[in-house]
Amino acid sequence: MKNKIFLIAVIFIFCIGIIAHIFFKDKSDFSEKNYKLMKKIISLEKAKFRKLSLKVEPFQPVLTGDHLKFVLRDDLGNQWLFKEQNDFNQVKKMLAVYQFTKICGINFPETHEVTLTINGKETNGIITRFYSEAVNLGDISPEGLGKKSIEELQRLHALDWLLFNFDNTAYNFLLNLRDNEIILIDEDCAFYSRDKGIPLSDFYLYNGENKSYYSMIYAAFKEKRLSLDLYAPFGFINYLASLKEVYSTDLFSDLVNDKFLLFEGSLKPLVQRKAALFSDFSSFYKILSAKGDSQFSLDRTKYAPDRWGRYVYNKLKKEYKEEK
Repeated sequence: MKNKIFLIAVIFIFCIGIIAHIFFKDKSDFSEKNYKLMKKIISLEKAKFRKLSLKVEPFQPVLTGDHLKFVLRDDLGNQWLFKEQNDFNQVKKMLAVYQFTKICGINFPETHEVTLTINGKETNGIITRFYSEAVNLGDISPEGLGKKSIEELQRLHALDWLLFNFDNTAYNFLLNLRDNEIILIDEDCAFYSRDKGIPLSDFYLYNGENKSYYSMIYAAFKEKRLSLDLYAPFGFINYLASLKEVYSTDLFSDLVNDKFLLFEGSLKPLVQRKAALFSDFSSFYKILSAKGDSQFSLDRTKYAPDRWGRYVYNKLKKEYKEEK
């Protein structure tokens, strides 16, 4: 009888230990989990892309910009957008941004480095998945978007701010008409030093010439044309701020010596901005709310980073199964 009681007690303690491990383990381990899963997906995507046969579409959409662009179709029926890019550092940056968006749970088109033969000449560039069923936000005001899309744009604002990307006009976002998901595109201007010292509130609330879609959202909110959940992006923001450098910002380490970018030999500007991300946006939203600190306050402990981390992990697991 004593042996049975002892055995039951051991099993009970073991079960309690397992439950405690699941619920109280280090919350930051999603940095490593999501990073490793992202790398597996990237490897599978590369292997599949190498096997594709690409042909230029006979009827090209109107594509604007400074670089040569055109749409191709692969033998599986998928469309791709090629953009000429001879700056190798710019290519590395776009590949790193793509990987970073994946560990953040952000929708960004599959991206590859490619060399194509055009008119008998080898041309280097970036190729991304092209969404014919998506439209840019150029003709869609913030009031015309749903709550889910607005909240995703609030999260994208934090991401763009972290990556020093100030090119966020309506044409840098797509709305997928099939599922109403927001897709981020064209992060070409990330890490340029323009306006790097300007505060969030000055740039996105008071800069009248700023054509940022984020500014349009905040203007619509302040003018009471749009309802905004001021607390919505902070789970995502805390996840971004809590990512371990070795699994996040270090993705950009190859760019530190690019003289055209802001790094000046070190990832310090990016690491510092990541560390201040939660407090920066907390202050920004307090100003935006115009209700005073007493009515808008954030307890960071309520926005545990593992919640968004688990969402990203499940999203990546699903993508990994589909790729396999």
